[in-house]
Amino acid sequence: MRIQFLLPLLMLTMFTNKPAHPQIHPPELLRVEVLLKLLSLNQGIDIANLDSVTIALVYDAGDSTARRQTESYRRWFSDFPNPPFRGKPLRILSFSNRALADINWPAIQAVVVLPGQANRIDAIREKCAAFKVLSMTTDSTLVSQGIAAGVTMSSSQKPEIWFNVKSLEAGGGMYRVEILQLAKQIIWE
Repeated sequence: MRIQFLLPLLMLTMFTNKPAHPQIHPPELLRVEVLLKLLSLNQGIDIANLDSVTIALVYDAGDSTARRQTESYRRWFSDFPNPPFRGKPLRILSFSNRALADINWPAIQAVVVLPGQANRIDAIREKCAAFKVLSMTTDSTLVSQGIAAGVTMSSSQKPEIWFNVKSLEAGGGMYRVEILQLAKQIIWE
């Protein structure tokens, strides 16, 4: 195994109470785990003063694949054992991208935008900037379009972290340099 893949795995295991031996996870569960860790490491969120951590899944209602993916991700997030939020419960909500006005933006800490044909990225970015909500995704293309953080899987099924610095700053996302160094890609525009 090459050293470039060992460093991110070692850094990720440092932030959990799990043993250092990597466990085998299906790619989607590993992606969920890294998204949760990125959210928990966001210094722009004061987790200690929250009653719970709330994530809104946003999907394209006109895309049947996105609707199915949303149900799967809702289950994976909800069933994730020991989320890294210092004992705070994790709440998962899902919303169509046509119902962004229905989201209680001040009450959520992150929005995970699932890939679809019509994602409404500009509207989501505006809401995230206005309410200091971290935007996340599972698609690197959406990071280049303005979502703040993304976790994709390489062809060898290893997680790859992507950051859009402009969107991170707008949404109140703050990470230590060590976390940013884990990124496969940092987009500065």
